[in-house]
Amino acid sequence: MYKYLTKNGQILAFGFGILITVIYYVIASTGLEAFNALEEKARPSSEEGNIFMFGLYAAVALLVIAAIAMLLFGLFQMATDWKGALKGIIAVVAIIAIFFIAYSMAQAAPPTSDVELYQRQGITDGISKYVSAAISSTGIIAAIAVASFVLSEIRNFFK
Repeated sequence: MYKYLTKNGQILAFGFGILITVIYYVIASTGLEAFNALEEKARPSSEEGNIFMFGLYAAVALLVIAAIAMLLFGLFQMATDWKGALKGIIAVVAIIAIFFIAYSMAQAAPPTSDVELYQRQGITDGISKYVSAAISSTGIIAAIAVASFVLSEIRNFFK
């Protein structure tokens, strides 16, 4: 199955996407006259307004199917190639470690000028620390990426 999908997966996905799109256009075009005849205020709550729901449900279903397939194939690749997967696992663990270090270093209390805003918006100390850690982690990881790019280019220059 894996070899078959590796060889034909893109064409199958493309064909399936075309099929879903054609079905959506057939459904939407058959009810379009009745939908256009309605007043604008009545369109979202009417039965005729449901002509677009298939497209939304199909898009969400395809997104969920793609996410599940990505997870399953990723696990399959990891199970069949431990050596190759080890680098990725180490990278994910490093990113998680950077986040938890940033979270433990984040300040829980808001700046004195923003206390009222935090209370009005319902921002707790935990949410504030989480957002601060996410921003710090993003900055640290971006700095590591830039540094590794520069160092690899310097190394390639001398090769």
